[in-house]
Amino acid sequence: MDFELRTIPGCPNSGPALKLFRGVLAAEGRDAESLTVHEVASEREAKELHPLGARA
Repeated sequence: MDFELRTIPGCPNSGPALKLFRGVLAAEGRDAESLTVHEVASEREAKELHPLGARA
């Protein structure tokens, strides 16, 4: 299974979220190679990705 962490430019939580995500993968015995980080660069791209749990 592959995982994707989506962030936005300049988000102060990107680093801590990535560290937490990697830690959870390690705790579950999963390879961190299955995690990709995708920086969402525009509002248009964000709308196309249909993020779940995002506030309007």
